[in-house]
Amino acid sequence: MPVFLLLLTLVSGTLGFGVATVTWVRRWRGIWRGLALVPAGGMAFLILRIVVDCWANPTSHNLWPIEVLIWGGCALAALLSIYEKETRWSRPTVLSRVVTLSRR
Repeated sequence: MPVFLLLLTLVSGTLGFGVATVTWVRRWRGIWRGLALVPAGGMAFLILRIVVDCWANPTSHNLWPIEVLIWGGCALAALLSIYEKETRWSRPTVLSRVVTLSRR
Protein backbone atom coordinates (compact mmCIF):
# COMPACT_ATOMS: atom_id res chain seq x y z
CA MET A 1 0.00 0.00 0.00
CA PRO A 2 2.75 2.60 0.72
CA VAL A 3 4.13 2.09 -2.81
CA PHE A 4 0.70 2.90 -4.23
CA LEU A 5 0.50 6.08 -2.15
CA LEU A 6 4.00 7.11 -3.22
CA LEU A 7 3.14 6.60 -6.89
CA LEU A 8 -0.15 8.45 -6.45
CA THR A 9 1.68 11.36 -4.83
CA LEU A 10 4.25 11.45 -7.61
CA VAL A 11 1.67 11.36 -10.38
CA SER A 12 -0.66 13.91 -8.81
CA GLY A 13 2.19 16.27 -7.92
CA THR A 14 3.69 16.05 -11.38
CA LEU A 15 0.34 16.55 -13.08
CA GLY A 16 -0.53 19.47 -10.79
CA PHE A 17 2.79 21.15 -11.44
CA GLY A 18 2.44 20.56 -15.19
CA VAL A 19 -1.11 21.91 -15.32
CA ALA A 20 -0.15 25.00 -13.30
CA THR A 21 2.85 25.66 -15.53
CA VAL A 22 0.91 25.27 -18.78
CA THR A 23 -1.97 27.40 -17.50
CA TRP A 24 0.23 30.25 -16.32
CA VAL A 25 2.49 30.19 -19.37
CA ARG A 26 -0.55 30.51 -21.63
CA ARG A 27 -2.08 33.30 -19.54
CA TRP A 28 0.96 35.43 -18.74
CA ARG A 29 2.79 37.73 -21.13
CA GLY A 30 6.26 39.23 -21.23
CA ILE A 31 8.88 38.40 -18.66
CA TRP A 32 6.40 36.49 -16.48
CA ARG A 33 6.03 33.85 -19.18
CA GLY A 34 9.78 33.30 -19.27
CA LEU A 35 10.00 33.20 -15.48
CA ALA A 36 7.26 30.56 -15.33
CA LEU A 37 9.32 28.34 -17.64
CA VAL A 38 12.39 28.38 -15.37
CA PRO A 39 11.03 25.90 -12.76
CA ALA A 40 9.66 23.71 -15.56
CA GLY A 41 13.08 23.70 -17.22
CA GLY A 42 14.65 22.66 -13.92
CA MET A 43 12.23 19.75 -13.59
CA ALA A 44 12.83 18.69 -17.19
CA PHE A 45 16.59 18.75 -16.55
CA LEU A 46 16.12 16.62 -13.42
CA ILE A 47 14.06 14.00 -15.25
CA LEU A 48 16.53 13.92 -18.14
CA ARG A 49 19.45 13.55 -15.72
CA ILE A 50 17.74 10.67 -13.90
CA VAL A 51 16.98 8.86 -17.17
CA VAL A 52 20.53 9.28 -18.51
CA ASP A 53 22.18 8.29 -15.23
CA CYS A 54 19.95 5.23 -14.82
CA TRP A 55 20.67 4.23 -18.40
CA ALA A 56 24.40 4.23 -17.65
CA ASN A 57 24.14 2.72 -14.17
CA PRO A 58 20.74 1.32 -13.07
CA THR A 59 21.63 1.63 -9.37
CA SER A 60 22.68 5.29 -9.46
CA HIS A 61 19.27 6.79 -8.60
CA ASN A 62 17.59 4.28 -6.32
CA LEU A 63 15.71 7.08 -4.56
CA TRP A 64 14.59 8.94 -7.68
CA PRO A 65 10.95 9.31 -6.50
CA ILE A 66 12.19 11.22 -3.47
CA GLU A 67 14.42 13.37 -5.68
CA VAL A 68 11.44 14.21 -7.87
CA LEU A 69 9.31 15.08 -4.83
CA ILE A 70 11.98 17.33 -3.33
CA TRP A 71 12.79 19.16 -6.56
CA GLY A 72 9.10 19.28 -7.49
CA GLY A 73 8.28 20.95 -4.20
CA CYS A 74 11.04 23.49 -4.73
CA ALA A 75 9.89 24.14 -8.30
CA LEU A 76 6.27 24.52 -7.18
CA ALA A 77 7.32 26.96 -4.45
CA ALA A 78 9.24 28.97 -7.05
CA LEU A 79 6.28 28.93 -9.43
CA LEU A 80 3.88 30.03 -6.68
CA SER A 81 6.18 32.89 -5.67
CA ILE A 82 6.31 34.01 -9.30
CA TYR A 83 2.51 33.79 -9.42
CA GLU A 84 2.23 35.90 -6.27
CA LYS A 85 4.59 38.56 -7.64
CA GLU A 86 2.82 38.62 -11.00
CA THR A 87 -0.61 39.08 -9.47
CA ARG A 88 0.64 41.69 -7.03
CA TRP A 89 2.40 43.77 -9.69
CA SER A 90 -0.31 43.48 -12.33
CA ARG A 91 -3.09 44.87 -10.14
CA PRO A 92 -3.12 48.40 -8.76
CA THR A 93 -2.43 48.46 -5.04
CA VAL A 94 -4.35 50.34 -2.40
CA LEU A 95 -1.46 52.81 -2.02
CA SER A 96 -1.45 53.63 -5.74
CA ARG A 97 -5.19 54.27 -5.61
CA VAL A 98 -4.76 56.62 -2.64
CA VAL A 99 -1.98 58.52 -4.43
CA THR A 100 -4.13 58.78 -7.55
CA LEU A 101 -7.09 60.10 -5.57
CA SER A 102 -4.97 62.65 -3.69
CA ARG A 103 -3.64 64.13 -6.93
CA ARG A 104 -7.12 65.13 -8.11
